[in-house]
Amino acid sequence: MKNDNQENQNKSNPLAAVATGVVIGASVTAASAAYLKDKKNRDKVKKVVKDVKNQMSGYIEDIQKKANKKKEEGKEKVTEGKEILKKKAEESIDSAQDTIDETKKNL
Repeated sequence: MKNDNQENQNKSNPLAAVATGVVIGASVTAASAAYLKDKKNRDKVKKVVKDVKNQMSGYIEDIQKKANKKKEEGKEKVTEGKEILKKKAEESIDSAQDTIDETKKNL
């Protein structure tokens, strides 16, 4: 048994949905064109677009700075890690050499 909602969905006409979308789109376009005919409105839109552009540029710069800072911190940590590993490797080699030397003396 189908429920009423499924039956209503099957009855809907895709062509009607497309036509509705076209009408809505045309209405929005016509309203926008009428709104932008007035110079004051165009100037307002230009100002808003300019403000958004400047704000986005600021956000992008901030993100780039943060990314570069994290990148540098990562490089520093890698360098520190390399130094620690190098020091530990040298200590291990020295310890192994000391053990070999002591073993030779005891033989």
